[in-house]
Amino acid sequence: MTHLIDAYTRWSNEPCPPGSSRDDIDLLHAELATVDLWLADMVIPYVESGKRFPLKVDISEALRHLSGGVCRLRESAQRQDLSLLDRYALYVDLMEGVFRAYEAELRF
Repeated sequence: MTHLIDAYTRWSNEPCPPGSSRDDIDLLHAELATVDLWLADMVIPYVESGKRFPLKVDISEALRHLSGGVCRLRESAQRQDLSLLDRYALYVDLMEGVFRAYEAELRF
């Protein structure tokens, strides 16, 4: 569980990045916040009390979609948006890390 705790700590210590005044980036932010909530609903009860509440959503696919969205938006982003998109990419990486660690923990 050490790997999961480490990934969980890194993810939970990083604030969710803010939205944007640009509609396409803000839409991606809404998706990021939704996946963050799904992940929290699944992982936090397990880490804090060993309770499992499997979700009926494909978090792995949602994370892939988010990563792809960040990459696509970076291609057309203005300089001032790149910093925010970098924060989104970092946060998606943290969510992927905690999700993979959670999955690995449940396989044992």
